[in-house]
Amino acid sequence: MILQNDRNYKIVVVGAGHVGLAYGVLLDEKYDVAMVDIDEKKVEDIKNGKLPDDYPHKKMVASTNHTAYYDADLILIAVPTNFDEATHGLNCNIITNVLRDIKRCDNGTKNTKPLIVIKSTVYIGYTARIREELGMDNVIFSPEFLREDYALYDIKNPSRLVVGKAPGFEKEINKYIDVIS
Repeated sequence: MILQNDRNYKIVVVGAGHVGLAYGVLLDEKYDVAMVDIDEKKVEDIKNGKLPDDYPHKKMVASTNHTAYYDADLILIAVPTNFDEATHGLNCNIITNVLRDIKRCDNGTKNTKPLIVIKSTVYIGYTARIREELGMDNVIFSPEFLREDYALYDIKNPSRLVVGKAPGFEKEINKYIDVIS
């Protein structure tokens, strides 16, 4: 991962679990990153630099408040999509609720919409369906290929990069590719 220093590029990472925290910590080295999670303990730990042992110990911006979405250039969604026994499929309700929260936030002083990248595992067709349902043409899917004990290494040394498309957001997608590759 080659990071170019751009503190004016604001990234919000939603979900401070295995995937989100790894992306947040590494992207925070070069960009303006805010972590958002509903778990107040996780948020306090992040703010106080209490991170897993193999992570750089530094204090980061973290919140349970959705105002972090304002003025974002890029929003990464890395929240759980657990298997739902009742439907025998992935439960994407958390992602859908996050997208609804983002949609309710205007983009502050920026004149453009942020690119929203779903990193969570979703079922085939989810991204197209939710883009249409919510009227959000700025949402793409870009799966992560991280091993649990090697997340930081795998982000810095990606074995492959898969990125969805969003017509009209080519410039933003190219910037996303630059940020994570």
